[in-house]
Amino acid sequence: MSYCVLMQEKAFIEKRETSVEIFEDHAIFDGEYYEFDDSIACETLSFHYNAKGNISKANTLECNDQQNTKKLIFQLGSGRVRIE
Repeated sequence: MSYCVLMQEKAFIEKRETSVEIFEDHAIFDGEYYEFDDSIACETLSFHYNAKGNISKANTLECNDQQNTKKLIFQLGSGRVRIE
């Protein structure tokens, strides 16, 4: 969630598009590769933030570890993200 908010802020501050690509075991935030802990698995999802910080599409991303499942919910327009 933190990296998504960072990408949104970066898009707005730098007045350019930033991309977010999430895969089962890693994510790529604006070209930077981040590997998840071995116990975490996520669905695949990709989107971008435009130069105004708006998200390209609304989505729900589900990630889980050995005990819990968490959903990251991205709202259309503002791109706000919350965890459920």
